[in-house]
Amino acid sequence: RCGTPARRGKITRAPSAASPALLARLATLRDSAAKAHRDFEALRPAGERAAALAAGAAPGAENWSVAQGALAALDSARSSLLLPLADLDTMLVEATRAAVDGPDADLRAVRKVRDEVDGWLADENRSLDSLRGRVRG
Repeated sequence: RCGTPARRGKITRAPSAASPALLARLATLRDSAAKAHRDFEALRPAGERAAALAAGAAPGAENWSVAQGALAALDSARSSLLLPLADLDTMLVEATRAAVDGPDADLRAVRKVRDEVDGWLADENRSLDSLRGRVRG
C-alpha cells in the first residue's frame, strides 16, 4: 500500500467551542460575581481601619462595635459572590457529566470562570479571617 500508515492508538477528537448560550450564561454569572467582588474590595479599607481601631478593644466597646458593623458589611458583600458561585458549581457538575461522552469545551469554559470566581472568594475569606483575628470577642 502507498500513502501514510494508519495511526494506531487513541482516537482524538477535534477541539470544539463552548456553546454560545453557555458562554452568555457564564458571562452573566462572572459579571455578577465581579460586581460582588468589587463591592467587597470597596468596603475592605473601611473594614481594615475599623479592625485596626478595635484591636485590643473589649467586646461592646465603641470601636469593637464599629468593627463588627464593618465585618458584617464585608460578610454581606461576600455572600453576594456565593450566589453566582453556586450556579457555577451546578454548571460544573453538568458540564463534567456531559464531557464524559462528548466534547469538553463547555467543561473547560465553566471551569475557567468558576476557578476565577473561586479565587475571588478565597481572597475575601482570607481578608475576613485576618480582620476577625484582629477583632476578638
